Amino acid sequence: METKREDDFTPHDGRPRPVPSFASVDIKFRDGDIFTKQRAGHWIWEHHNDPSDIVAYRMESAE
Repeated sequence: METKREDDFTPHDGRPRPVPSFASVDIKFRDGDIFTKQRAGHWIWEHHNDPSDIVAYRMESAE
């Protein structure tokens, strides 16, 4: 089993969604929360200076 590390995340600067809408991603919010296995198109990727801004993401690997 592969262990994911905190530094596996790619920083996100608030521009439009950087991955396809159907991609499965883990996302990290400005407030530190991390949601796993999320469909990228479900979320607002632009920043609004809010705790719910996505500040980093990582692609889910196919299992």
